[in-house]
This record gives sequence, C-alpha cells and structure tokens, in this order.
Amino acid sequence: MRSVAISILLVGLLAQCHEPNIANRDYFPLNENTDWEYLHQYFATDDNKTFLWADTIKLTIKGDTVLDGITYKKVVDDQGAIDKALRKEGNKYYGRSHEVYQGFTNEYLFLDEDATLNTTWTNDKGNGNRTVYTVVAVNGTRTYNSTTYKEVMELKVEYYLGDDLNYTTRHYYARGVGEIYAFYPYPSSFTYSDLDISLLNYAP
Repeated sequence: MRSVAISILLVGLLAQCHEPNIANRDYFPLNENTDWEYLHQYFATDDNKTFLWADTIKLTIKGDTVLDGITYKKVVDDQGAIDKALRKEGNKYYGRSHEVYQGFTNEYLFLDEDATLNTTWTNDKGNGNRTVYTVVAVNGTRTYNSTTYKEVMELKVEYYLGDDLNYTTRHYYARGVGEIYAFYPYPSSFTYSDLDISLLNYAP
C-alpha cells in the first residue's frame, strides 16, 4: 500500500513538470527580445547553508553594440542596464561582462556547443590570472522550478589569481534555452553569501 502511495505521489510530481518551448536549437539563443527570468537565492556560507533571501531578475536581448570592431548582442536587465554583450561564431559563444565603472571586460569564450566531456579551455587575463573552463557533463537532464530541460551541458569554471584557486562557479546550459542554473559561491556572489540562480521563465 505504501509503495502504491509513493508511486502516485511521484506521478503527480512528474505531471507538474513541463518542457520549455524551444524555438531555437542553440545552447544560448541570441534572438532579439528573447528573455529569461531568473530566481536568485542567497544562502549563508555556514555549514547549514541557511537561506537568507531571494529576488528575481529578467534579462533580455536588446539591440546590438560594436566593441573593437566586433558586433555583439546586448543583454539588459529589467532596469535597462547592460549586463553583458554576447556573440556566436560557429558553435562558440563569446562574451564581455559589463562593469559599471570600467565598461566592458575583454572578450572571453564561455561556451562551446561542440565541446565533449572533459574538454577544457583557458581565458588568460594576464599577470598569471586566468579562468579555466571544464565541461563536466553533457546531454544531461535537469529540472528547475517545475520545468525539465534536456540536452544540458554543465561547466565548471575556476578562477585563479596567480597560482591560487580563488573560487569555482558552476553553469548549466540547455539546448534551445540558454543558461538554466548557476552557482556563485562567496566572494563571486558579490555579497557575503552563496548565490543560486535558477531559470523561472523563458520567452523566445
């Protein structure tokens, strides 16, 4: 009787999950007006990972910008502020993060659709500082906020200051959707907390 009840519960939970509307098979669609709404959840850095607070943010592809003679798509937040600039060349995605007082960073490769398991590449920032990207999973399935995503690629991103590993972030990308989950530990969260980012809604 107990196993029957558990089975019914599992069926009910699965029924609540749905797959996203996919209009573009890219791992990071860059069509104009595409938007993503994310849930940001902050947790204490203690052993209990105590929940602190949460908020939401919407990012939208809005227009182009030209940097060093290269055209990028602008990603803006719900206040209209530029978050980053992105472009796709072949099956590779390049970005420049927008820093409030310093403009855009140098270009970096952040995603490669053709990358296989354990593929790595390095973004050299000079003075021994670098960011190392490693593909740790491909073709996975993940569920966040009642939506199930298939063909998910997971990246581990390690940030080095000289020879010292400063912190490691995690990023999950789903084909046809873009980034569906990211984990930013302190201090990469820019607050005294760890940050979980999960996709709430996607509108191609």
